[in-house]
Amino acid sequence: MYHIFYILFIFLVTENIYEDSISGLNYFDEVIAIVALCYLMLPHKKYYTHSSPEKKSILCIMGVLIIGCISTLVFHIQSDFGGIWRDVIAIMKFPICYYAFLQISYKYKKKYIQKSIIKFAQVYTFCIGLIGVLNFIKPIEVFTGGYRYGMPLYHFIYSHATFLISTLIILVSVLIANGVRKNKMPIILGIIGIILTFRSKPILIVVFISIMLILRNKNKLHSISKKQFITYGIIILALSLYFASSQINTYISFGESAARGAFYIYGFNIAYTRFPLGSGFCTFASTLSHKYYSPLYFDYNMQNIWGITPDDGSYAGDTFWPNIFAQYGFIGFILYLLMLFYIYKSINNRFIILSDQWIAAMSLLLYTISAAFAESFYTNATSVIFALVLSIYLGENSKQTLQTDHKNLDS
Repeated sequence: MYHIFYILFIFLVTENIYEDSISGLNYFDEVIAIVALCYLMLPHKKYYTHSSPEKKSILCIMGVLIIGCISTLVFHIQSDFGGIWRDVIAIMKFPICYYAFLQISYKYKKKYIQKSIIKFAQVYTFCIGLIGVLNFIKPIEVFTGGYRYGMPLYHFIYSHATFLISTLIILVSVLIANGVRKNKMPIILGIIGIILTFRSKPILIVVFISIMLILRNKNKLHSISKKQFITYGIIILALSLYFASSQINTYISFGESAARGAFYIYGFNIAYTRFPLGSGFCTFASTLSHKYYSPLYFDYNMQNIWGITPDDGSYAGDTFWPNIFAQYGFIGFILYLLMLFYIYKSINNRFIILSDQWIAAMSLLLYTISAAFAESFYTNATSVIFALVLSIYLGENSKQTLQTDHKNLDS
């Protein structure tokens, strides 16, 4: 069975490379989400975790779905049922996959699952990072996706730098969870590979990991006070905003004439005018709402905006949060944020705070939040990959292992 987890991991981090070559492969995330949902609906003699935060995250996403069903029936903006049911799957797949595969993984020794993939993660990360450095020195067309600031934008052999970044965040996180000290070189090369994409999205994670590694190297991690922890958090946020400020200013300057600005501006308007329900499934700021072209785009005269015209949907999934507060209203937006908060609580319950595994899990979760400002992260295929890695591939739950060891000592 551990060989299946090994093959699944390799598939998850390389799927984008050959996605266009295999027909139907781009639907793998929907298949996995449906499998996860079916698993949770089957009768079980017992669940392997009864963690309150995990159950609450599912209740929150169910609340979002209920609001979506009501607003869809009330306003009936999207008439194509194909778009509606696919949007239902899309909005719930991140928390559902996290919860379901966390249940499934409790049947197996996660340390063996992690052990089976670690050599691949080390070699693959090392190769990507090393090629990135060589490509920076002497750019090679197949590895380069254009130039910024006169420097080559690294994307390795992925279709876009976004997919390379997601892959490297996953690989580096898995290596950190396995142990920072014994994986130091591939971790550093992985971070260099991320930096060489010259994208603003992963800056938050690079800064977060770098600070954690510096503190770990100085053996100060376990002696940090709550005040210092908050200070480091503010530093991470400030540095991230600084590096992303030029990109943010660009989006603001274009306003409603560009897809991302229009999504935020009109998204708030939709949430306000259709308070508190929102506009319903498959109606705004998503690739599905473009595929099943939403009437709202005509209502707000957005059909002529580059990237979200009826014939061109290249920017239809260029952000995520307007999709939530527009389609499910401000109540649905709050419920979705609560869902993410409970997954954060779940991570805290699973791992010892500030341990290698906790840093790895937090890096993954922080990236999902950061990426959601620049892509429809939680409704695309990458969210399923991150959910599976968070639930399966970071090793044994350190708090549970610690509690088991104490019980064995007591007995």
